[in-house]
Amino acid sequence: MKKRIEFRQSVRLLMICIYCSCSVFALNAQRVDHAFWTGVDVKYELAKKWEFSIEEQLRIVGRPYYFDELLTEVGIEYKLSKYLRPSISYRKTFENGKYWNDRMDFNIVFRLKLGKWKFQDRMKFQTDFGRTSTDLYKWRNKVKIDYRIKKRVIPYTFFESFYAFEPEVQRIYKIRTGGGINLGIKKKNTVKLFSFFQTGDIYSVVAGLSYSREL
Repeated sequence: MKKRIEFRQSVRLLMICIYCSCSVFALNAQRVDHAFWTGVDVKYELAKKWEFSIEEQLRIVGRPYYFDELLTEVGIEYKLSKYLRPSISYRKTFENGKYWNDRMDFNIVFRLKLGKWKFQDRMKFQTDFGRTSTDLYKWRNKVKIDYRIKKRVIPYTFFESFYAFEPEVQRIYKIRTGGGINLGIKKKNTVKLFSFFQTGDIYSVVAGLSYSREL
């Protein structure tokens, strides 16, 4: 009974956080697009401290929904310590049914666990090269807070900022705020539900459902 109450309270708090965050940003939005993201990712431990990952994701947007992006991403992460995890990844994206774009990411993640809470700060340096790329170099910072209700039930909330390095001006051009919940369905299998609000040239509300598998 106690765990059920904790679960309901945590989910309620998560939804309130997402709603409040979205409402604050939506007050200044003249137009809000709606999008749905879904995908599958697989992780494989190459060695004691090395992990390989591959992800396939589909993104659709609009009312009614139409195809936006189909992407494939592969990456390698090194477990430097229980606090720090650097990684590198490559992404190939098919956009709007017309164009192919490429991207390289260099990441470092700082993690800290305090009981059932986990705090994470991911810093990402991103470089895009492709036909529709406008900002070649970007710096992203994502702060995420998890709360483990049970071993397989983990709600979370996050905030992420995007900073672009352009020839004439440097600026924060996009912000995401939202949250979700990770549900372990079997050993090393996870279903992820999430939603976030995104500011920028276009305001968007994104909902998503994905599946993750560890080998």
